[in-house]
Amino acid sequence: MTETQGNPNLQDAEREKCYRHEEGLWSRIGFSGFAIFIGMCAIAGGYAAWTNDRGLIINGIIKMGPTTATIFYACSFVFGGVLFVLCAVTAFGRLVKPASVVLGPDEIVFCNGWLFPKRELVAFKSIQAINERLGNKVGTRYLILTVGSRKFLICERLLSGPQAYDEIHAAIIAGRKNSQAS
Repeated sequence: MTETQGNPNLQDAEREKCYRHEEGLWSRIGFSGFAIFIGMCAIAGGYAAWTNDRGLIINGIIKMGPTTATIFYACSFVFGGVLFVLCAVTAFGRLVKPASVVLGPDEIVFCNGWLFPKRELVAFKSIQAINERLGNKVGTRYLILTVGSRKFLICERLLSGPQAYDEIHAAIIAGRKNSQAS
């Protein structure tokens, strides 16, 4: 994803940086495939519940009459339908709205989620520690902001490039110095 420019809702000093989802395409394919499989299982359970007139014997151990088997099939339909919806919503959410970081003049805002978006504001003056670590993958840097008992992580690999990471890092350090000076 690239930097958002020309957004009339952002103040002049605010800059938004979007995260890519780490799992990317394979995550969406996996959730979509699982959603299709679970959806087909739910449809099969619903069809079995609708047309059931016999009963069900599982491995010769569990024996159910027609009414109990219909309830069992209906429960599998409902449970499968709920799982289908959850998987489909997750796959769609990864496609539609990535997370983002908004740099303001006095704070940084972490935005996560698309269905129920959550914005967490972190004032530069409230940042107690800034740590930078190298990840296991070559060239991956992590910026860890400590605020009280919470830690916020900014990963270079999830941004549009090293320039975005360096800009965020420089803005946080400058904002922290400005807030401590005043």
